[in-house]
Amino acid sequence: MRTTRVLLLGVSVAAAFAAGYAFHAWSLARELPPAADRDAALIESAEPQLSQADVERHRRDHYAGIDGMAAIIALPTGFSRNEALHASAARADIETLDRYLAETAAVNDAGLQGAALVVFFARYAELDPKRALKAMDVFAPNHEHEILEAVFSTWSKLDLQGAIDGVNRQQDIQRREIAGEAVLQAHSRSPETLRRIASQLEDPLDIDRYAAQVLASQARDAPREAMAAALRLDKPEVRNQSTLQIGLAWASESPLEAYTYGAEIEDLQARQSFISGVMNRWSSDDPEAALQVLRSAPQGPEAAEHLYLIMHELARRDPENALRLAGELQAHGLRQAAEQAAIQAWAERDAAAAIQYVDSMPQSFQKRQLEQTLAYQYARRHPDEAIAWAERMPGRSGVQLLASVLMSIAEVDPERALQAAVALDAGAARKQALSSVISNMTWSRPDMAARYVSRLDSSTERSDAIGQIAGAWAERDPSAAAAWAAGLEETLRERAYSAIGSQLAYQNPDLAIEYIDQLAGQPRHDLINTIASSYAQKDV
Repeated sequence: MRTTRVLLLGVSVAAAFAAGYAFHAWSLARELPPAADRDAALIESAEPQLSQADVERHRRDHYAGIDGMAAIIALPTGFSRNEALHASAARADIETLDRYLAETAAVNDAGLQGAALVVFFARYAELDPKRALKAMDVFAPNHEHEILEAVFSTWSKLDLQGAIDGVNRQQDIQRREIAGEAVLQAHSRSPETLRRIASQLEDPLDIDRYAAQVLASQARDAPREAMAAALRLDKPEVRNQSTLQIGLAWASESPLEAYTYGAEIEDLQARQSFISGVMNRWSSDDPEAALQVLRSAPQGPEAAEHLYLIMHELARRDPENALRLAGELQAHGLRQAAEQAAIQAWAERDAAAAIQYVDSMPQSFQKRQLEQTLAYQYARRHPDEAIAWAERMPGRSGVQLLASVLMSIAEVDPERALQAAVALDAGAARKQALSSVISNMTWSRPDMAARYVSRLDSSTERSDAIGQIAGAWAERDPSAAAAWAAGLEETLRERAYSAIGSQLAYQNPDLAIEYIDQLAGQPRHDLINTIASSYAQKDV
């Protein structure tokens, strides 16, 4: 759903281009032929007056002088490399393409290598699609899927019948399926062409999945008719995808009309997917207007999801204004969710500025909530700085923030998070941090958590951690948890069996009884009471 934000790039290229282009033009000037150099100067001087089409044409001309993968790799990532790839491919003959492909095979950057192969093979297909397929086995045997898609998509746009025949000539079943899907995808906006393609393919392919794209293309001119057709579709997954795509298309033309229409759809699933499409597009194009409508909408999971999209876009544009608008919401639940979404988006873009803003707020429940949201985002991008920030926070708030920071780190680097927790001085902060990190590790990798527990110096900390791991592990895999517990020293083994038995007492009390004989004293007494309570609840 959120992939539709890619559409925003087209709007922002012209504005962003003027700021960064002068440097690229200067740094590449020695590599550019005179014509491209003049185009670069034209862009630099006339950019504010250029249309988007002019910008794209001049960018392409600018990079047309770049020759070879070594020169492309030297460019900045993003648009620069993409433009250079397309410009190089557009003017290449087959011999030049063979050279480019040989150079591409040696590229270490997997992302750039994949992008280059797709672009170059698409150009190969324009010149000689049959030869392109032979070249694939020579230059890119490990990128078969994406290259087949590029070749057959391009081929079908130039010679549809030839591409269909080419699909049927593929000896490998998987290749035929990939190639056939690529041809269908390239013509997905025409129901008649889809049926023609499907009727000629030797392997039957389901064309229903393309109904969403067909109806979305119709929705720009006749949205109500497209929705009526979508609601008549038999397959729920196709119907929901179609209504989502129609919502996106309709909202690009008239979002308020689309939203009003969506509120009247009787099919609840179709209504939800359609409104999601409308709000997704509306939040990208005019988030303040979308927020105004959402103020009076019924609260629920869908409203929260739409609110996140709206606030994320508002914060991307102006984070302080986004927080101001969030504070004006009357419903407490919406206001709280909006503030958290805004601060999260701000932290993704500029964590230091977001922290400075929240630090300046007076002490309140709202501030503590925003700090927790910040802790998670900050730790993902700047873990060491996030730990230092949380450690500076006083009292219970600082303890909770540090635990949140380390839990966030543990999701991507559990060993680093545990090392940071163990390095803390004894006290409440260390205790909660260890608990948070071990809890996170246990849910994702209980075996890893079990190994790390042995590094804890304190017997109390080890015992607490053993209990955490055993209980959580038993919920997912009682046998594995019991096997691990059996290998522990006696005191820790009893702690683990107690946690396993307590966990199983409510899941499977009959199995939990087996652990009674493994315990003595108070732990045994507690487990018996827990099992008895579980049986009593089942009998009520």
